[in-house]
Amino acid sequence: MNNIIALIVSIVSLFTGPIATAQVSDPSMTCAAYLELAAKVGPTPKTGDATVDAAAAEIDKKMNEYCKSHPTEKAMDAAMKVMGG
Repeated sequence: MNNIIALIVSIVSLFTGPIATAQVSDPSMTCAAYLELAAKVGPTPKTGDATVDAAAAEIDKKMNEYCKSHPTEKAMDAAMKVMGG
């Protein structure tokens, strides 16, 4: 399951470019900073593939929920937890 999620995120990143991947590219970024950036850039852009778009939306939702509860945690660590890593 973890490999599937990682694959989906990789595919979404290919289609969405730096907008989606820039959100958690800085290893020192906190969840609070991630939430600020996510608010500025908005949700992961649509790819046109319903399965990929649904997975990306679910990951966005989980990251936002997790980071709101853990604002001082590193966003990279939060992403790993959200994606099951």
